[in-house]
Amino acid sequence: FPSHDIGQVKTKEECTALLLRELEGFAHQVDALVVPEIHPNTLASLTSFSYNVGIGTFKKSSVLKK
Repeated sequence: FPSHDIGQVKTKEECTALLLRELEGFAHQVDALVVPEIHPNTLASLTSFSYNVGIGTFKKSSVLKK
């Protein structure tokens, strides 16, 4: 995770770019774990899920085993 200083201010554009970069990392991890290749919408859903619960929890989840 990027470091943040108390009182640090970012623009909406900077925040969006940071979020997209972080989500990209989650998407790559999810894509590497899921076999076979999945639809982009499914990848987006699983990426959102892993972002919210953490990649470690995602790895152990029944969602991944289905």
